[in-house]
Amino acid sequence: MSWYIIWYFSQTFYLSLHRENMKTLQVIRQTKVLFSMCRVRAIKWSHNFTSVGNKPQIRKVLLPCVVFHTVAQVHTNALSKNMKLTRNDSSNESNTPLVVLLAWMMAKDHHLKKYSNIYLERGFDILTVTMSPIQMLLPTSGCHILAQSLLGFLEQEQYEKIIFHGFSVGAYLFGEFLRKLNESSLYLSLISRFKGQIFDSAVGFEGIPKGFPRAVTSNLLLVKFVEFYIRNHLHLMYNIATKHYIEASNAFHNSPLKCPALLLVSADDMVGNPQANQKLMAIWQAQNIDVSWKCWEKSAHVSHFYHHKDEYIEELDKFLKKIQL
Repeated sequence: MSWYIIWYFSQTFYLSLHRENMKTLQVIRQTKVLFSMCRVRAIKWSHNFTSVGNKPQIRKVLLPCVVFHTVAQVHTNALSKNMKLTRNDSSNESNTPLVVLLAWMMAKDHHLKKYSNIYLERGFDILTVTMSPIQMLLPTSGCHILAQSLLGFLEQEQYEKIIFHGFSVGAYLFGEFLRKLNESSLYLSLISRFKGQIFDSAVGFEGIPKGFPRAVTSNLLLVKFVEFYIRNHLHLMYNIATKHYIEASNAFHNSPLKCPALLLVSADDMVGNPQANQKLMAIWQAQNIDVSWKCWEKSAHVSHFYHHKDEYIEELDKFLKKIQL
């Protein structure tokens, strides 16, 4: 609690200086020391919020304080139109863990930011990777290039502790990433740096006809039309698209990564259905991959965090503790 008091007085000091109309740069310089004093302890303290889970009123009061303190010291760089890196100002690549968020189709920044904040509170840097519908429909000029860019970034940077958190068709992009990883022995040294993999509402090849239409529109009539188009697309564009989806699915199911995994699903999700995810879990377990499983009875596709926020964060924290991050 003493570190919270330090944080509180540092904020009070900032406000008092601001009221005296001091220049912004001077304010930042004079308060930066106080901010840094409690940064590490505040982040570590936030990890223990689940220990007061039976007192939600305490969490609601204290959590925003830590969130404000942490997020206030980060910045985001757009590496490309599909990749953005958010990092702590004082992060050290060799010591700071990195989470790669593989977004669902048409994901909005304000939705992804909720997941980014979870990891920022826990001391991670975040690489957010998005994918457009056209990049998926034409993988050789889309997702293949994106997967190669992701691989190149991870090979170039010096992060020693990397985890993946994929959503929906982000599992397909991860499969393309694994294909690229397998193509060259130059990248095999990366595997030891991958510490964990999390998939929320993962969609495999079989789920594309139902998943893709619902990702681009909520209009039921358009959903039927797009689903009809996708099924014909898979049939007519086999050499251009379908065979790449199948190869990526095979790479995903027979992954060279043997680090622990966490699968987050719901019983009523028609897109990332639990049966396909149970099959994936069985395949991975046969490959000696430690798989954790959480299935909610009722939760829409890629909406588990929205409907079950406390449980979702608890599952993430349990998994991060398991892999010692």
